[in-house]
Amino acid sequence: MVWKQVVSDKVNGVSIDKTAENLELSHAAVFNMRHRVLYRLEQALGESPLPLSGVCEADETYVLESVKGRKILADYHRKPRKHGAVASKRGRSNEYICVRAGAAGESKTVSLAVNRATPSKEEILEVFGARVNENTVLLCDGN
Repeated sequence: MVWKQVVSDKVNGVSIDKTAENLELSHAAVFNMRHRVLYRLEQALGESPLPLSGVCEADETYVLESVKGRKILADYHRKPRKHGAVASKRGRSNEYICVRAGAAGESKTVSLAVNRATPSKEEILEVFGARVNENTVLLCDGN
């Protein structure tokens, strides 16, 4: 019953604190339970990827790396940033994480973090290979 309530509250957007209060559990316990569920869902999606059929659009975007909530070691490749800070270098650099995304009709979407640079053809194939078939029209840029 507890797990069912944790999943239901997550799906319905109920805060961790409200769920913890309703179930008489600690914030940390509910937080860990939610992340166990999300981790298992991520594993399940990896085992049987969502197929993208019909016309599918694919592209990448770049987001600044975030290490929020983690201690940055002395030998880390960059200094900590303040909220709202920008990258120290112009253009793409190792400060950015590449996220490949694809969208098909019927609200089917997929997005996966790939690497710290422009994705290679092998990495693109890793993201979309099992998700498209010979009946899929994949619209993308150069890669």
